[in-house]
Amino acid sequence: MSSLQKALRPAKEIKKTLPKLEKLRCTIFDKFYNPDNLRVGAEVWEKPLLGPSIRNYYGSRTNITFSDFMSMFREKLVGTDYIIQDQRETDRLKYVEERKRIGKGAPKKKTEKVEKKNKKKH
Repeated sequence: MSSLQKALRPAKEIKKTLPKLEKLRCTIFDKFYNPDNLRVGAEVWEKPLLGPSIRNYYGSRTNITFSDFMSMFREKLVGTDYIIQDQRETDRLKYVEERKRIGKGAPKKKTEKVEKKNKKKH
């Protein structure tokens, strides 16, 4: 036996054990074992299920905002002493007012109508 054949002998043994190792890896990580690389549609089965029936099963995931909450209970609170305040909105209005005071607010809208000049590209 030549030295090249001796060196290649472990490579052949490793090549024989690779399918066993791949099968073990697939069982551990719950993957589909496909040694012949056939098109079997395994990637379709591994994807999460989507669709209206599945989404309806788990219920809606809509987030109710504070404005939605206020609109639901606004009629019920008429004539009572209860006042519902949106803290985020009041903080935002204070922030906008402070920015206007130091001159960093939004620019005022023009009251006069400005004629637009038609620019033609040549």
